[in-house]
Amino acid sequence: MSKTQNAQDIASEFWNKHPSSAGWRVHRLQWDAEEPGPRVLPAFLREKHPAALLRQRTYTSVSWKDGRTAGRGLTDSSKKSSRLSEDSWCGQIELVWDGKPIHFERATLFDRFHGERHWSFVATKDPEVLENLLGELREFARSFEADHSSIFIISEGHIPKPALTWDDLILPELMKQDIRRNVETFLKAEEQYRRLGLPYRRGLLFVGSPGNGKTLATKVIAANVEACVISLPLMNTTHDAEIRGAFLRAAREAPSVLILEDIDKFAKGWGITLPHILNLLDGLDAPEGILVLATSNEPERLDKALLQRPSRFDQLFAFNLPGFAERLRLLRLRGMEKFSESALQTAAEASRGFTMAYVQEIVVSAFLTALDEGREAKDSDLLDSAVHLRIQQRLRQRAAHGGNPEGRIGFDLGTPKGPTMEA
Repeated sequence: MSKTQNAQDIASEFWNKHPSSAGWRVHRLQWDAEEPGPRVLPAFLREKHPAALLRQRTYTSVSWKDGRTAGRGLTDSSKKSSRLSEDSWCGQIELVWDGKPIHFERATLFDRFHGERHWSFVATKDPEVLENLLGELREFARSFEADHSSIFIISEGHIPKPALTWDDLILPELMKQDIRRNVETFLKAEEQYRRLGLPYRRGLLFVGSPGNGKTLATKVIAANVEACVISLPLMNTTHDAEIRGAFLRAAREAPSVLILEDIDKFAKGWGITLPHILNLLDGLDAPEGILVLATSNEPERLDKALLQRPSRFDQLFAFNLPGFAERLRLLRLRGMEKFSESALQTAAEASRGFTMAYVQEIVVSAFLTALDEGREAKDSDLLDSAVHLRIQQRLRQRAAHGGNPEGRIGFDLGTPKGPTMEA
């Protein structure tokens, strides 16, 4: 059976469920182009009209395999579920609008003229009521997609941007300046890219062991750009259609920022294929206007096609264990002037080999000790906390039979491959 025949079967099935003899009228919507509103139907119902939703069901899979749709089963979702999310949602939604039933269905199918795309169908018994709904959806979509004050998380919805500044990101100064320059220059340089004949897209890859600032860097960037920010959490249920949907959404809001965390998960054989992601990054029809920020805890697992070719990820930044200067700056920042400079410097020296997360834990533990005893934190709390965490390190080393390198504490996986900005 061909992919086109599969598309025809799904369309026929929807038509058969909504016969004209029962008063139904069925329409096919090309939502990616002519009808921008229905892309945000789940958010519209969730945020504006939750009482209108009667039922929602999610496709367990909408990916293609050997010319056939892989798993067209449907799973019932509760009204509070967010799995029917913007852009990537595939399944069925039944609602009542102005007292009239309206049924939607969306699936990822194959169009021989356009390739893989979303096909969407709607059934109504009152065209005027449907047009009223679509009109409100269009208005909602314009304000929803133009919102630069929040981060849109695929399958979750909008969350407020964090209250962070570039001062909250503790990195070697040259490295931080380079990251900031790459971000800010790209977002305001479309005209220059076009004049130079360059594809208007860019990718930054942050690598290194957990706890050294990769996620914080993406949050700081998201908090400080005047642009649409989209984040796609990668899970074992993520598939090619979701990734493509995220890129298309980002392209519609260009210039925009797309965050892909833990991309080493591509190597785990999930529903994400390497050729698909490579094509989205720099293929013939790769979307433009997107700054991709990707992170990886295990860069050694990544395919060389991702790591060693600019235009996919143009710059690689290694988030290594912090040096003395970075540890001291973090202790000063988190210490909120509660400790003397001498104590901060002693704690910074004592935390050699700690990840950034564990350096921060020195201050947290000191504050909690004082809080537990009903008093203000003092220098001795900070120094005792550093000593306690160092003892924990030694216990971990014994438990692992020397598996953790001497002088390192936290979730460190070793020095990441690739260049680093730290001297």
